[in-house]
Amino acid sequence: MKAGAGRRRSPGVPRADSRRRAASGASAGPRSRGARRGGPDGRRVRVALRAATADDCRMIWEWRNEETTRGASFDSSEIAYETHEAWFRASLARRDRKIFVVVAEAEPCGVVRLDRSGRRAEVSIFLARARHGVGIGPRALRAIARVGIREHLDALTARTKSGNYPSRAAFRSAGFTEAVEEGGVVTMVKPLRLGRN
Repeated sequence: MKAGAGRRRSPGVPRADSRRRAASGASAGPRSRGARRGGPDGRRVRVALRAATADDCRMIWEWRNEETTRGASFDSSEIAYETHEAWFRASLARRDRKIFVVVAEAEPCGVVRLDRSGRRAEVSIFLARARHGVGIGPRALRAIARVGIREHLDALTARTKSGNYPSRAAFRSAGFTEAVEEGGVVTMVKPLRLGRN
C-alpha cells in the first residue's frame, strides 16, 4: 500500500500503543466478517473489516513505517507523521477511496484500501508485522471482495512486487489471478460475481 507521497524521514513522534483500541466497531460503520483456521494454537482466527476513522491515523502510520511494510511497498521510504496525517485525512474525505481496518481476534492489525475507478477498484493491503503468516491476509481480501460487490464493482485489481511471494500467494488464495508481470510488478485481477466470493 502506498501511504502518501511523502519522502521525509520521520521526526521523533511518540509511538502509540497499536493495541489500545477496542475493535468492536460499533460506531465505525459496516463490517465484513470471516473465519479460518490458522492461529498459532490452531484456533479459528476471526477476521473482520471496519471503516477507518480519523482516530486510526497514528496506528496506521506506525504499521506503514514498519520495516516489513516498507520493504514490500513501492515507496519504501519512512513517512513523516505530518505527511501521513495530511494524506490520511484527505483520503477519508474522498468519494473514490475507502479505507478499512483489518480486525483479527478483536485486535486491529492491518489496513485494506479500495481506490475506485469506474466499475473497478485497486486493492492495497498491509498487516502489522506481528500478524503475518496466520492467514489473515487472504481472509481480509475475501472480505474486501464482498465490499466490492456491495459497491456494484465488476472487478478488483492489485499490484505487488514480483519478488513479494507471500503477497502474491495471499492474493491467489483470495481468488485473484496474475494477469501481467512487467518491470518487476505483478498485476492481479479478481472478477466479482455474486455468490462466488
